[in-house]
Amino acid sequence: MLRDQLHACLPHGKEGGLAVQPLGCVLEGAARVRHAPEARSTNTQFAVAVHVLTYLAGVSPGRAVSSEELSKSANVNPVYVRRVLGPLRSAKLVRSRPGVNGGWELERDAAQITLEQV
Repeated sequence: MLRDQLHACLPHGKEGGLAVQPLGCVLEGAARVRHAPEARSTNTQFAVAVHVLTYLAGVSPGRAVSSEELSKSANVNPVYVRRVLGPLRSAKLVRSRPGVNGGWELERDAAQITLEQV
């Protein structure tokens, strides 16, 4: 459901077939992206949460994503991403995997996640 409710954007990078555009970016034409500083001030925890979930939905199954990678994608501080991930973990939408290859992954299939749950 999450993928049905959101559209994939032109990427700074592509992962698992889903293109994710960092928050605070504006599309200009087919492959150009410019950073919009005014968009940065309108970021909310909800917007970052939706971005993170969409990003995690697009990575290869079984691949955990670091909060640093997520923060680069969302164009926010890694600490802020971790603050957003906490409530998502409490809601059982994401889980963390400790260790060298650790990081964050979806707790369930992306098709089972709705915006209302976020």
